[in-house]
Order: sequence, then C-alpha cells, then structure tokens
Amino acid sequence: MSAFKYHNNRRLADFFIWELFFQQYSQNYFHIYSKRYSHSHSRIYAAIESLGIDAVIPVPIHKNKYKKRGYNQAELLSRRIALIFNLSHYPDMLIRSVDTLPQKQFTPQARLNNLKKAFRFNSRYDNLVQTNSSLSVLLVDDIYTSGATMEACTRILLSAGIPNIFVLSICIGMARD
Repeated sequence: MSAFKYHNNRRLADFFIWELFFQQYSQNYFHIYSKRYSHSHSRIYAAIESLGIDAVIPVPIHKNKYKKRGYNQAELLSRRIALIFNLSHYPDMLIRSVDTLPQKQFTPQARLNNLKKAFRFNSRYDNLVQTNSSLSVLLVDDIYTSGATMEACTRILLSAGIPNIFVLSICIGMARD
C-alpha cells in the first residue's frame, strides 16, 4: 500500500481491485475488465452488486497533496470500481477543503478533530441529489484505520441529502491508542 500511495506505483490499483473482486492469481491480472473472468467473482463483488449502488465516490485529497503526488489513490480505485460495475463516477462530489496533517500520526480522537471542516460537498451535484431522493453511493478509500475519514465524508454526504452511503476500503490499518 505504501508503494501505491506514496511511491507513484499506480499500477497497483489494478492489483488491489483484482484481489478484492476477482481473487484469481494470474499473470494477466491487469485484464480485470475482461468478460472471461466473470465466473470468478468474489463475495465482495456479489455484495456490491446487490446493494443497488448508483455511483462511486473517492475520498478526496487536498489539491496540495494532489500536486505533490500527482494522483489521488482513492480515485484510481474508485474509477476502476465504477467501470467494473458500470456505475457513474463522481471524483469531485466531495472536496477536501482543508489540507490536514496525515491521519496516521494521530490517535483516534485526534483524527476526528483533524478532519473537522476538512471536506465539503460540491454544489455542482445539488441538482443530482435533489432529483434522486434515493441515491446510493459507494465511498472508496485506500486505508480504513479509525473510521474518522469515512465518518467525516459520510456526514457531509448525508447532510447534502444522499440517504444511502456504503463504504469500501482496500485495507485496514491499526489505530494508535
């Protein structure tokens, strides 16, 4: 995950998606969108398919981090998920308005405090939410540690009027006490 997130190894997005949804070890795991793999779907694939999700949204990173890193790792993952399930992808529905310190250095309570007012809803999507009162979204991030980031994003989406929010992360980290 460190190579993916911090060392510009973007191709690992394909590997993570392959492992999550197709769980088949092959030299050809970059062909995850091929129909020939449809027989090997995982339980997670079936669960996502059954939720009635309309759109996929990545947890955003601040524009300063984006400039430094060159990409948002959650967006690389969410874009692939949207393709696999033929769903709408809204990479800018949430905006990271505050350039917070990295979450990994904080205790769980400090993580929540660090994220206060860190996200906002992009008003460009107001009409979409108003015209679809039962909108269901899948919020995607790379690492779930204390849940503070997912909780902060979920609160913003709920307050914007999105009633159904599901979360997915690729791996789980250990929170510091």
